[in-house]
Amino acid sequence: MKFNITVGAMSRRSFLAKTGVFPLVFGLSRARQNRDFDVIVRGGSVVDGSGAPAVRRDVGIRGELVAAVSDLTGATARRVLDASGLTVSPGFIDVHTHSEEELLVNPKAESKIRQGVTTEILGMDGGSYDPGVFSLELRKLEENGIALNAASFVGQGTIRGLVLGMSDRAATADEIEAMRSLARSAFEQGALGISSGLQYTAAPASTARKPAGTPAPRVRRLRRSKPPSPCFVRLAISIA
Repeated sequence: MKFNITVGAMSRRSFLAKTGVFPLVFGLSRARQNRDFDVIVRGGSVVDGSGAPAVRRDVGIRGELVAAVSDLTGATARRVLDASGLTVSPGFIDVHTHSEEELLVNPKAESKIRQGVTTEILGMDGGSYDPGVFSLELRKLEENGIALNAASFVGQGTIRGLVLGMSDRAATADEIEAMRSLARSAFEQGALGISSGLQYTAAPASTARKPAGTPAPRVRRLRRSKPPSPCFVRLAISIA
């Protein structure tokens, strides 16, 4: 037996309407749109980072943004998480990390995410991405889809190494200017500032004393009575 069937051009919307599926799909779409939030975290003790005591609140999330922190009784969401008896807080910022390569190898960063860390600061101890490719390296992290936020300092040791290698002598006026140029380039590409690791090879030779006729960077070392934890000497440097 043969059947002669003619199928004309039909849009997806027309097909769904004729088959009776359209009302169901349309109804589900409307229901999603009518929900107040994508996620609600209910009943947790919210610590908001302001220093105020924890209070019981619900947290409503739309997309990637926290849209409400209040009593959301009666509000609807695609997903509701019960945080009763738990503490809810903003993500933690790990201000001293060395995850430049690790985030490329394991972009999920489970060891940090599971501890509540949502931002990592890279480029510590005077070592960082090369200023010549600083923005490219940051873009690599973004394109790799890392699970947390990341930002980076440019390393004083990295900059010095590009100009003087491993030499432990004082820099000349021309070399200082070359290092300043590299620092400026890194800042323009998104570096947060300069980190240092003055206990590492060649770094102790770095000095704020200026060669004749050369304005020196202004350096303020934070005073310490014991080794820092983590081992980090912060510098406030203004580049001339």
